[in-house]
Amino acid sequence: MARLVAFQFLLVLIGAGIFSRCAAQEEGGGLPDSLVVSHDRWYEATHPSVEFKLSREKDVTNWDARIVLAQPFGKRFNVRLNASLHSRSNSTLKRADANDGTTASLSYDLNDDLSFSINYNSSVLANWYDLSGGAPDDRKKRGSFTVATDLAKEFIGGMGVNVHIGGGATQNSYTNLTNSGNQGDIGVSMTYNPPGSNFQASAGYTGKHIFLTSQVADSTGAVSLETEDKTFSQNLTFNVGFDMFPGMRVAANIRANDEQKQRPDQIADEQETELRKRRAVSMTSTYRLSDRFTWDASVNLSRAKSRFAVRHDRNSDINNAKMKGSMKIIPWAGSTLSLGGSWEVIRSVYVTPDTGNNIKKSASMKYSQKLGPKADISFSALSDLTVIAYDDKKVNPKDRDLLTNRYRLDFAYKLRPRITLSLGAELSDETSVYTQSRQSGNNKDTDRYRLTGSYDIKTWKRVALNQRYEISSVFTDYHYDEPRSTLVRNSNINTTVDVKIVRDLGINVRHNYKYQDQGSYRREGGERLYGRAAASESHLLSIALTYRIGRYVNVTIRQGFFNDTRWTYENGLKELDYVVRNTDISGRLGFSYKLSDASEFAFRIEHNRKEGDRVNEAFRSYWNAEIRAKHIF
Repeated sequence: MARLVAFQFLLVLIGAGIFSRCAAQEEGGGLPDSLVVSHDRWYEATHPSVEFKLSREKDVTNWDARIVLAQPFGKRFNVRLNASLHSRSNSTLKRADANDGTTASLSYDLNDDLSFSINYNSSVLANWYDLSGGAPDDRKKRGSFTVATDLAKEFIGGMGVNVHIGGGATQNSYTNLTNSGNQGDIGVSMTYNPPGSNFQASAGYTGKHIFLTSQVADSTGAVSLETEDKTFSQNLTFNVGFDMFPGMRVAANIRANDEQKQRPDQIADEQETELRKRRAVSMTSTYRLSDRFTWDASVNLSRAKSRFAVRHDRNSDINNAKMKGSMKIIPWAGSTLSLGGSWEVIRSVYVTPDTGNNIKKSASMKYSQKLGPKADISFSALSDLTVIAYDDKKVNPKDRDLLTNRYRLDFAYKLRPRITLSLGAELSDETSVYTQSRQSGNNKDTDRYRLTGSYDIKTWKRVALNQRYEISSVFTDYHYDEPRSTLVRNSNINTTVDVKIVRDLGINVRHNYKYQDQGSYRREGGERLYGRAAASESHLLSIALTYRIGRYVNVTIRQGFFNDTRWTYENGLKELDYVVRNTDISGRLGFSYKLSDASEFAFRIEHNRKEGDRVNEAFRSYWNAEIRAKHIF
């Protein structure tokens, strides 16, 4: 209904404009130039756009539609309408949701500095948790109508002023909650950037007030709670930046935000008032000594405070202080050294025992070097220390220290213009130590090792080969609970082959191999003993044939094979747990055609068939389809 009213309103405006122009022509008079547009060019200037999309993937169906209409009446008067619809349904879960929205606006520019506008917004969200129920189980509707004035003025000397004043009505409804009322907002901002100066400053204020009458209905539909809600928010910002001397830039930012939200609390059956205050200050500096040396540093302080009139247990007060710095050095041609570090303290105050401090410290380093025109090498290191300390140490068992170190080495070599090799190694260790003695059983060290390698080969016979290797292991050692210590090892090989038989015909072959084993890992007599408990091996092979027919049709046929074998170990003996095998084949036809620069049409249809002992019956044979159409008139 809201979309129909907005569209009718738009048609009335357009019709009135056409009628006025025709009447003026009949009387031999005319309209001001700002409102005159030729009848012959009206259709060309409007450019309505229509877009539609319908798709189905397995058991999920989506459809989207959008209409955009922008009509300029001369140089200063504009009308715009935007309507969108979206729905999604799942036939297996018997669930669906729909979301549609409409926006309409009318604007008039009095001159280059002052403009007026009327805006209408509406959105509806509906959810069906059981499609057999008919009516939606949950429904949310929002709508607003506002009138606004905007002023943007530039003065001589680098001064600029922007002013926004708006007001209107809003109405919202939910499953058992409705509210309606008035809203108003104001925004003022000033900028100052003197010509020929490296000094910039800006300040801004925005405020918004909403007065609502809210009603909560019970299961019978009768009003059980009615409240008068006042919501406001205001934001204040200030920014300044200047060059202290050539190469040295300093900037400061101050932000303040205050909010009050009132709404019915259906659990407490009374009005809830939420107050939030946020303050933040930051300072940054950058220094560029030369092309070989730059650094930057920053300091950030912030505080966020929340208070609830009814739910006192949700009160919080969070303070954050952070210092960060980085440096970039180019010692010689082809080399780059980057250094960084940070220190942060987060003080969180709650009504619960989780009140406490989080202290984070980190340091990083990365060095890269070009070894001639064909090779590159880089090394990076990172260290993080986090201290989690709660005020109530007797009640809260989560006090702990976390130390993490990571190291990585990468090497890339271009053997030939069509052959590229790469190698990588990564090592990380993480130590977690709990403060309370009763939690010492959770103290642990986690070590991760990872080796990677790959090569890319592109032959002159339209064949491209890519293969990637990865070997990794994760060892978790519990300091005082040895039986919980584990080791997990992984091996992966991914292979891809692309063959271009002719220009429009190609074959793609992919094979993924993965092997994993895991088990206990303990010390005994000064040696580490590995007790393998389980292992798995999987192969995934996919072969796809693609063929392009002309400029508009694409055909793809794909065959896939999957095999997954799992074993368990009992007293050192390997026993087969289970084997999963399945195959799938799919055929896809795609068509895409551009009628003109303003029109597009495309569709895709795909059929899939799977066979296997553990394939869901609903997905043994299914269709995927998609239709897209777009036109700009």
